[in-house]
Amino acid sequence: MRILAWFSFTMALVASGLTLWAWWAGAPVLGELWFNLDPFSLNLTQAVVQRYLHPGLWDAVLLPVLFQPTALVTGLLALLFGALAWWTRPRPQ
Repeated sequence: MRILAWFSFTMALVASGLTLWAWWAGAPVLGELWFNLDPFSLNLTQAVVQRYLHPGLWDAVLLPVLFQPTALVTGLLALLFGALAWWTRPRPQ
């Protein structure tokens, strides 16, 4: 869990830098950044979610997430994984 927390924290910092850098051109959202980086994986993710998980999951849950600022989403993931790492850490006996 600690590795996921640090990875997410690093991604949040990178996304924050990208957000600030791209802010001059317009407000970057997660879906736009993902599409600019790799449109094939975004389309593949949509197809897999709609076909194998649930068709409404993409429209009801994931699509609103893709319209959020990139730094916000990755920052929340970093906080979530950090909290999980803290909660599941080994405690001294």
